[in-house]
Amino acid sequence: MDTMQKQEPKLILTNVAEGMIEQYLDAIITKVGCCECARCRMDVKAVALNSFKSQYVVTEPGEAMSKAMLAASQKVADITIAVTKAAMFVKEHPRHR
Repeated sequence: MDTMQKQEPKLILTNVAEGMIEQYLDAIITKVGCCECARCRMDVKAVALNSFKSQYVVTEPGEAMSKAMLAASQKVADITIAVTKAAMFVKEHPRHR
């Protein structure tokens, strides 16, 4: 009888929009001319995330999300618009010291 137990993989809960926002964040912040300090960067990310309905997936660490989820052209356009609006808002209302 085999006494070795299969070890279940560690799973993580991932917000799909957060991963996509992270991909475009730096380029858009630079293009808009928003402050790039850690506080402003996180504020842009938070404002952008708050404009989306949460959509979570379960993955293993390091596992890529479905390419269909990440490559949907409308989703990319929505992310770009949301991050741009968020960066413009933070640029006009910075909270850093």
